Amino acid sequence: MFRSLPILALTFGLLCLSAFRPGHPYFDINAPVCNTTFERLLQRSDRTLPYDDYGMKIAVDSATRMNIMMLDYSTYGNAYNEKVRRIISHYMPNTTITDFTEGTTDDLLRVLSGCDAVVVAYPSASSAASIKAYSKALNQYALQGGTVLFTGTHEFEVLQQFGLFELDFGYFSKERPIHSAHLEHPIFNGVTADVHLDNFAYPLDISDPAFVTLADVGGYPVVGYKPLGIGKIIYIGVEYYFDEAPSSQMLINALALFSKDRSHEQEVSASGTGFNSDFFKPGGSLKRSEEMLYTGSGVKMEQIELKVYPNPYVSKANLDIELTKPTPVMVEMTDELGRLVSMILPKKTVGPGLCRFDLPNVAPGIYFLKIQLDGKTFVRKIVKAASN
Repeated sequence: MFRSLPILALTFGLLCLSAFRPGHPYFDINAPVCNTTFERLLQRSDRTLPYDDYGMKIAVDSATRMNIMMLDYSTYGNAYNEKVRRIISHYMPNTTITDFTEGTTDDLLRVLSGCDAVVVAYPSASSAASIKAYSKALNQYALQGGTVLFTGTHEFEVLQQFGLFELDFGYFSKERPIHSAHLEHPIFNGVTADVHLDNFAYPLDISDPAFVTLADVGGYPVVGYKPLGIGKIIYIGVEYYFDEAPSSQMLINALALFSKDRSHEQEVSASGTGFNSDFFKPGGSLKRSEEMLYTGSGVKMEQIELKVYPNPYVSKANLDIELTKPTPVMVEMTDELGRLVSMILPKKTVGPGLCRFDLPNVAPGIYFLKIQLDGKTFVRKIVKAASN
């Protein structure tokens, strides 16, 4: 019996060491130093809340059909992936969920060609080569209008390896609330301004100027997104181990909002701004005209040329419209909720030549330019970045 004691002590010691998370000596969030691997041994099963107790106010069209891919190539624990899958399936029953666990970049591109969104639940370490290859595919996917949603992880280095948004460091917290800095944003529908969770939160020290922070913990971004092309990279820094209303609310809100964005883009697809799934087929590539379009730089037609630059912009941007004949023109700018921000040009007939319009210096965020030209409507997504 006594001979087995050293082995038991060594096993327990290794378990404890595996439970510690990297902290930061200058970050004043007082959080436990154990992760959920160790915490699960100390928690009772009744900490998992039933869905009937959520009281969530998610407005999801019952007819909404989405194809979502769970990129679970390497997750910290299968429980996180299963919980996220369960939440999505419960509130979006018409959603088809596909798992991608391993394969080549071409395999991933083939799956992406039929997906509306990608969810990466608690990403964890894998081979650097695989992450780099997958990151390239996800980057192309977002540029063409796809949404990639990451949940929180204590391995912030993995998010750095993906490189879809720039960050310097990652933290963890369980004591401080998640503070919604923009409660009016649709992602917080049904969520209070300050949220306390049983789940760990993972705020990041984000240095990417294009990242839009929607909520923070102690001043560090924990919920937000980065526009990339005509798509989005979304970060909801929660671990999703316990079923909790606020975190599930934000997840479903984000996907529901995305489905509306996709519907909007499909409406204007006739003008050439739609999602091009052929691009994701192995060997597919962008044509020059498509590249200009997806980066938001402009679109050319037989009689019309328009450009928006720079995009993103900090304080000043221009809309150039070049016409070859007199044309009825109207230009307005709206926010993400469709509210009118600025009537840049009421409808009037404009003569041939170059017309240049200044875009207003509005608050940082995502906006849309609605441009009516000779009976055709064009929509351009505009990113207003915060000044340093």
